[in-house]
Amino acid sequence: MRAMNVRESRPIFLSPTTEGPTSLSNHPKTTMSWDNLEELLSFMVASQPSCPLPLITLHESTGENKPTNSNDLLFEMMRQALYSATDLSMETKQSMNTSKKQLHERLHRDISAVDTGCPVTDPPTEWTEASREQIYGIMCSNFRDLVAVYTRKPTNDIRFLPMDSIHPTTRINTSAAEHFHAVRDITRMGRPSWNRENPQTIMEIPIQDLCRRPYWFNVCLHAHKIRLEEANII
Repeated sequence: MRAMNVRESRPIFLSPTTEGPTSLSNHPKTTMSWDNLEELLSFMVASQPSCPLPLITLHESTGENKPTNSNDLLFEMMRQALYSATDLSMETKQSMNTSKKQLHERLHRDISAVDTGCPVTDPPTEWTEASREQIYGIMCSNFRDLVAVYTRKPTNDIRFLPMDSIHPTTRINTSAAEHFHAVRDITRMGRPSWNRENPQTIMEIPIQDLCRRPYWFNVCLHAHKIRLEEANII
């Protein structure tokens, strides 16, 4: 398998436009400005239940394989999908939406089915190492399939760094901590009684502390939230 080509940590085939108008209002298909579009996309990415992943990419400037935040790729895929929506048939758009919904449901189902070796309410620190790796594998597989939905192409060349190779000081781990707080807060927007009815101390770890935790912890914290939701505990 080969790594994806990127320039400056952005996938080439989905890189931001560097020429032309800065406002989508000049495009005949939409009147949304780039700023408004990026705010919408940022919210959509922040609402994703999975943790940001260290996608292996080939950087043209150095010729080296380096990790790229998978959420960067997701952001660009979402932007391209919105921008080119009118070029797609209604059947294609419906098929893509159905596939994304099925992937979301499968992610929740598969993560909930993992045997962590302890009760569902126990935090990731109590889980077996094998179950943590299984969780990571599920998230990676789910992201590959999500890329296939957006690109409508096979994704056998998408690879990720091993979970234990990510140091707590790296940007991907910081992004994982930030993303957890974002998706947690978005969940609260739709369920304001969450904390009052079912307080979960582990959900309240300050972001500064999460940034210092191991990457596997932040990955599994995303999974822990999913498992508690599926068990109707939060």
